[in-house]
Amino acid sequence: MRYGRLAVLIWMAALFVAGSWGWTPAARGASQSCSALFFSEYVEGSSYNKGLEIFNGLGMGEDMSAYEIRIYRNGRANYDKTIPLSGVLAAGDVFVVAHSSASFAALADMTTTSLDFNGDDGVALVKNGVILDFIGDTLGDPGAQWGSGGVGTKDHTLRRKSWISDGDTNPADPFDPAAEWDGYPKDAFDGLGWHAADCTGGGATATPTPAQTPTLTITPSPTPTATPSATPATSPTPIPDNVLINEYMPAPVSGQKEYIELFNANAFAVDVSGWQLDDIEGGTRPYTLPAGSVISAQSLLLFRRSFGLNNDGDSVRLLAPDGSLRDSQRYDHARKGGSWSRMGDGASAWTEKYPPSPGAPNVAAQLTFSGHLYLGTPPDRSQIISDHNIGLYGYDDENAAQWLANGYVQGDGSWRIAFDTAQGLYFHYFLRPSPKAGLQWSGVSSPNGVLLPPDRIRFDTPASGDYADNDFWMALHPPTPTPLPLDFVQLNEFMPSPKTIDFNNDGEANYLDEYIELYNSADAAVDLSGWQLDDKEGGTPPWRLPEGAIIQSSGFLLFFRKDTGIALNNDGDSVRLLAPDGVTVADQMDYDHSSGDAPWSRTVDGAGEWSEAYPPSPGGPNLAPTITPTP
Repeated sequence: MRYGRLAVLIWMAALFVAGSWGWTPAARGASQSCSALFFSEYVEGSSYNKGLEIFNGLGMGEDMSAYEIRIYRNGRANYDKTIPLSGVLAAGDVFVVAHSSASFAALADMTTTSLDFNGDDGVALVKNGVILDFIGDTLGDPGAQWGSGGVGTKDHTLRRKSWISDGDTNPADPFDPAAEWDGYPKDAFDGLGWHAADCTGGGATATPTPAQTPTLTITPSPTPTATPSATPATSPTPIPDNVLINEYMPAPVSGQKEYIELFNANAFAVDVSGWQLDDIEGGTRPYTLPAGSVISAQSLLLFRRSFGLNNDGDSVRLLAPDGSLRDSQRYDHARKGGSWSRMGDGASAWTEKYPPSPGAPNVAAQLTFSGHLYLGTPPDRSQIISDHNIGLYGYDDENAAQWLANGYVQGDGSWRIAFDTAQGLYFHYFLRPSPKAGLQWSGVSSPNGVLLPPDRIRFDTPASGDYADNDFWMALHPPTPTPLPLDFVQLNEFMPSPKTIDFNNDGEANYLDEYIELYNSADAAVDLSGWQLDDKEGGTPPWRLPEGAIIQSSGFLLFFRKDTGIALNNDGDSVRLLAPDGVTVADQMDYDHSSGDAPWSRTVDGAGEWSEAYPPSPGGPNLAPTITPTP
């Protein structure tokens, strides 16, 4: 802080007295007692990104119901907003308060409220009406902020220096953040949730409360685990063996915290109060396990907070109260959202391919996949494919995929695969239909997996569970587009004069029921995309067949006037099939009259003479009329 002339004189007098009586102040960085809670981090970011972090270095839990935050606008001497606090803050832990709309408000162990301040607003931490810490001062509006450069109260994150042991209790002192704070860029949130301080517990202002562990989770496995305030069932040795690091997550997904899980392999409960968790020797300040941390026999104990584990490699260590190393595990990388786990609780081998299981047993995933196989393209589920296989494959980032199991497609198109990943342990698993002659993959759908159209659904380190509705589509191979007319695609039937029959099923029998039908007599499918239909030259403008207009071998294509707009005259006209160039005539039929509801049809599909004696058969084979015998 910047001190005035009077403050300097008082300091010099104190120094003189100290020299006379042999007393010297504690050196910066030396271990000192923390006598009160204080602000350890300050966030003044974009929009609603406002946050304050409070550190408890008292050595015991603190009841936060006696505390509040006050906002002093524009450096005024009077506050205009009060935010009451609640809950219990464990020793060595932090309490984070944020605006409810902050982008980091989803972090665990965080209180969200209407916290709002700007860079020129003072912020106070108050207990029972007494100011314990003040960011800013009450000497008037500082302008845009207190501080300058990279250490200012506007558009910055400030983190308290580790040697600070108490807050600034005098808001009337000029405030220089660089004296006690380190500056970081706007919207830097990665330090929220933990604070490394050199001060030790021993202050007299703490209010001890039972079960002071808000970030502690105890999970039974396989027998019920005692609550943090429970008393061990037996009297174990002071520092027993076989308390192990069992699982940890160095790189949690956004909005979550790191965690370390311990396992007690003993046949008796172990009280680990006062033990420590830290990273590599000389790294982040160790976290001391709070009072009441008891692990039942053959059970787990989970600690979820920020331990300062590096994503590119670090160590996780468990230390006894005397500082002796009880267990450690080294890793050289971390996967986002992935954990390192023993391959079974207390096992010697480690893996990063088990699904994360904080507070639960470490086991390989048991997976069940199911779904359907359809013919066509998504989302059409009207036709199914049966008597086929869906394959399950596994792979790591650096290895080729390995086939693991098949799911047989039943008569209703359904399939199912049950798989224990212990039989094939991989980071990634994917589903894919086997190849099938004449078909190609055409689409996928899944509510849980990652869609990789047209043929795969991927699951990344999935947890045990039943994953349903993994659906696949396979379609006929599209033929190569045919740019030139072929003599085996012909006009096969057309209706110039519909009268009483609703051929297009639109609910009305009218002129829009006129239709033109094509037939493919070849042994292979033909793509007619871009080909054209019209009536006589100079009549209705030609209509271009759309992309994907495929006519299968010995198949039909049917087009109605409501789609093509082609108007066939009742008293005579022409029907023409044109090549994509719009000039070359592939097939043509001229007629000089028509009758109501009577089509012109080939007597043999694609080859016979034309007749108007055949009954209508749009989209189907042309059949001669049935002769009714004379009675």
